[in-house]
Amino acid sequence: MVRLLVVTTLILTPFECTAQSARAHEIALRGRVIDAETKEPLTLSGIVVNNVQTIADTDGRFELRLPRQKSLVNEVHVRLAVMRIGYQPLRQDLSLRADSTVDLGTLKLQRSPVQVFVDPVNSVRHR
Repeated sequence: MVRLLVVTTLILTPFECTAQSARAHEIALRGRVIDAETKEPLTLSGIVVNNVQTIADTDGRFELRLPRQKSLVNEVHVRLAVMRIGYQPLRQDLSLRADSTVDLGTLKLQRSPVQVFVDPVNSVRHR
């Protein structure tokens, strides 16, 4: 009986170690999006990380959870994009630790230059 237990343990140990090493990881990201000049929160800013997206609340705050990934490494490389109409997009490549919550702090978006196009063919005429 003891011999069977020892043999079973020796056979199953490598599989158990592999299963623990390749476990699923989750990463949570949080932060706040503001206007770089006025420091006002940018409500409804879009935040995208590796095709997972969310929007900022009325105070410009957001939290995004990346789905669990099976990986043998403890570091995950992701691409962050923050966007809002009228602002230049912010893009960053990040290296994050698996099973962590990362506070990205305050993300500042710059206003886009305003461009007005007038279409003389379709403009409204007053008589």
